[in-house]
Amino acid sequence: MVAVEGYVVDNNGNPVENATVTIPTQGLFALSDDNGYFVMNGVSPGIHTVYAIQRFYEKFGADVNISEDTVITITLDKQV
Repeated sequence: MVAVEGYVVDNNGNPVENATVTIPTQGLFALSDDNGYFVMNGVSPGIHTVYAIQRFYEKFGADVNISEDTVITITLDKQV
């Protein structure tokens, strides 16, 4: 098992707090802090679909190849 960490930001690079980051196939989730930072432990290596949701933004979903100490940046678009 490995840890996935990263940041949730908006289109301007500003941190997005209280975003829920999930890997549903692993049954795991994390919340981003006031700096947009999150960490999710216990992820099986491999390709997983990662989602991020925050009520003021459009839902994000992407396939990510997760390996040892994966660091990702998730960019959320503002809802119109």
